[in-house]
Amino acid sequence: MEQEKTSADKVSLVSRHNRVKRIKATIIVLIIVFLLLPTILCIIMFFKMRSLQKQIDVLMIERYGVTYHELFEKNNESIAHAAVVKYNNSIGTDNALDKNDESQTGDNNTEDETVNTETKKPDIENPEKRVHNTDLSEPESFSGETEETSDESKDISDEWKESSDGWKDITDESQESEESLESAPVTEKKAEKEDLDLSKEGYTFESSKTVYLTFDDGPSKYTSDILDMLDTYNVKATFFVIGKTDKHSKEMYKRIIDDGHSLGIHSYSHVYDKVYNSLEDFEKDFTKLSDLLYDTTGYIPSLYRFPGGSGNSVSKVDIHELIRFLKEKSVVYFDWNVVNGDATGIDYSPEELYSNVMEGIKIHNTSIVLMHDTDTKENTIKSLESILKTLTEQDVNILPLTDDVTPIRQVK
Repeated sequence: MEQEKTSADKVSLVSRHNRVKRIKATIIVLIIVFLLLPTILCIIMFFKMRSLQKQIDVLMIERYGVTYHELFEKNNESIAHAAVVKYNNSIGTDNALDKNDESQTGDNNTEDETVNTETKKPDIENPEKRVHNTDLSEPESFSGETEETSDESKDISDEWKESSDGWKDITDESQESEESLESAPVTEKKAEKEDLDLSKEGYTFESSKTVYLTFDDGPSKYTSDILDMLDTYNVKATFFVIGKTDKHSKEMYKRIIDDGHSLGIHSYSHVYDKVYNSLEDFEKDFTKLSDLLYDTTGYIPSLYRFPGGSGNSVSKVDIHELIRFLKEKSVVYFDWNVVNGDATGIDYSPEELYSNVMEGIKIHNTSIVLMHDTDTKENTIKSLESILKTLTEQDVNILPLTDDVTPIRQVK
């Protein structure tokens, strides 16, 4: 009996010992988990924050053309394309605009911009790289240097913040979704456009100014109307197009070339995640549109505009790698320094779009104007005739971009 009792006590003792060991192990595991959990959560939050920051940057670029950091950074030197205008419908807007003009009195004196306006003749000997005739009978040359200082960027950022005074930063670069073509006849669309003459608002420019009108994201249902209007005023412009294979779009590609305008690449898809995912994806997107335009028009474009501009911060690959790729292809990329604001997320009226462009041109000797050619930009079309009338009546040089023109760039 005593032996059995002793044996039972030993078993019980071993059992209790094992149970204690299990409890200790459980406690140790729990302690480790609770110690590691904050670290794991911090890591997860870090990646979530990065993801949210990228989403914010995309929204900021679509609305303002710059990232959150670039917009409020005092010493930002990379923004060479900001244009600040007053958003106010009241009759008293002239006084505030005059105040803005005084703050930038020295701009035209200190801003040197180089523009070589000689157009490139078609290369008859090399049909694979033929450059279309821009139909400019008397090309001229202008000298200077384009530069935006950090002080100017600071002023722009400060003025943008003065929302109580009605100032809006309309620096732009948007991502437009493709929309289906309307079946309504062109005559109906033209009939909808009211006679809108804004050229009497009193803008006066020196004839020495040079303006390059550019249209992104086409072709659209309005491309033909834009081309008709440009032809009426005998003006050549630049179209940075995206990839479309429908019959209308291919006809517009051809007509842009046939009418003597410049045709540039703006990416095939215009989807940031696809275009900027990697250097390989960028090359595929570029080649796909380049081939489409060559097969359609027989012309190989030598101009490029980055979706969101070269200063965008959503690219997963270093933008300088993409720039080197373009240079290897002998392709010149252009940004802008004047915007009409049609892609800022604000529903500007034709009058306001017109004023935005005029105010931007006022402060630059050489202006590359960003506008958009999409199915939703009817007000842009309505404002275009007044822009053309004002500039042509004052003999401002309106030219198409070529690979000989000194580029305006956010990133060099």
